[in-house]
Amino acid sequence: MSDMELEFDLTPLLNGLTELDNKTETALMMVVNAGAAKMEAYAKANRPWQDRSSRAKNGLQGLGSKVSDGFLISLSHSVDYGIHLEMRSNKKYAILMPTINKIGPEVIEGFKTVLS
Repeated sequence: MSDMELEFDLTPLLNGLTELDNKTETALMMVVNAGAAKMEAYAKANRPWQDRSSRAKNGLQGLGSKVSDGFLISLSHSVDYGIHLEMRSNKKYAILMPTINKIGPEVIEGFKTVLS
C-alpha cells in the first residue's frame, strides 16, 4: 500500500444501515397497524346508520399492510350492501371517507414522527 491509499471496512456501516432500515420499516408498520385499528374503531363508533342486525357495523374492517412501494391502510365494508350505505341518500350514511378524513392526518403525523 502506498502512502496515499486508505482502506476502510464498510461492513459495520452497511450492517448498521440495514438494521436502521429494518427498524424504520418496523416502526412504520406499527403506525400503519395502529392507524388501521383506529380507523376501524372510529368507523364502528361513529357510523351514521341505525343498526338492524349489527352485520354492517361488525363488517367494518381496517387493515394495514406493506406493499411493494410503501404501506397501505384499507378501510372497507364486508357486507354486500356496504356500497349502498356509502352512496345512497346523497352519502348520508357514508362512514369510510369521513373516517379517513378524520384519522388520516393523525396517521400522516405518525409517519412524520418516525421519519424525523
